[in-house]
Amino acid sequence: MKLLIGLGLALAAGAFAGPITYTLTGTGTGSLTVGSTVTPFTSQNYVLSVTTDTSLITFSSNVYFSPNLSNVQFSVSGVGSGTATSMDVFDNQLGLAGFQDAITTNILGNTGAFSLTYQMTTALATSSGPAFGALNQPFSTSFGTVQFSSISNSTFGAVLGSSTVPEPGTLVFSGLGLVGMVVVRKRHKSNNPNHNR
Repeated sequence: MKLLIGLGLALAAGAFAGPITYTLTGTGTGSLTVGSTVTPFTSQNYVLSVTTDTSLITFSSNVYFSPNLSNVQFSVSGVGSGTATSMDVFDNQLGLAGFQDAITTNILGNTGAFSLTYQMTTALATSSGPAFGALNQPFSTSFGTVQFSSISNSTFGAVLGSSTVPEPGTLVFSGLGLVGMVVVRKRHKSNNPNHNR
């Protein structure tokens, strides 16, 4: 029974869901289209960043991802900033991690060995590597449609926020630990009749 209590408490201690912020940066050349106005840009820094919850990470077809995020911050220096319409953040376990437009499936990402084992629920030191992306394809944002003709100097990283909200599994294991402690206490009392109450 003591083993069950220890196991429950140990598992409960590390099973918290919490906020995590993923950030992709790079340098790009391309254009911004707003209505019928097309504004070209050259060698401008771009940033995509989103804060989501680690409990929303899904694993399917060997890809870890957090789907259909409407709060992805998208900016291109000197061009504009706002939010992307609908994007996924992902790691394909094959050397590519980044953001994917959930509507067009166009990708902006970073390639690197970190992606082979990263499961998107822990912090990740910013990793630089070759940029990967859909060139000359649209990315819908609140400030217009962005298209890149070239991208380079990419980085990808993740930072954990703080949280005090436990995952449901934590509550189950905590409950098991409490039940185990009550059982041990009752057994101790029943085996020791001289025990002061």
